[in-house]
Amino acid sequence: MKARIDDATRRARAGLAERGSPHQRLLGAALLGECAAADVESAFAAQQDPGGAIGDPDDGDADSQLATARALDWLQAVGRADGPVAERAAAFLARGQ
Repeated sequence: MKARIDDATRRARAGLAERGSPHQRLLGAALLGECAAADVESAFAAQQDPGGAIGDPDDGDADSQLATARALDWLQAVGRADGPVAERAAAFLARGQ
């Protein structure tokens, strides 16, 4: 069973390296324990505007609500949903409802 898990992980890493966006590769690395969750938070902090929206660096035309919600999901996945970046993103989404 371990060999199957190792093989699946290897394929996932290869797929991310080949086809993943920079943020997808960073998220994958964080989920696999290859980088710190703070690195994901820092990447989104760099993309966050003063109002809390987090732009999608992989799709400049993405809807800001959708891009921010996706970033918030990713922050939650790496255990950083209680930091200032996530708080500003949540406030932005709440204002848009």
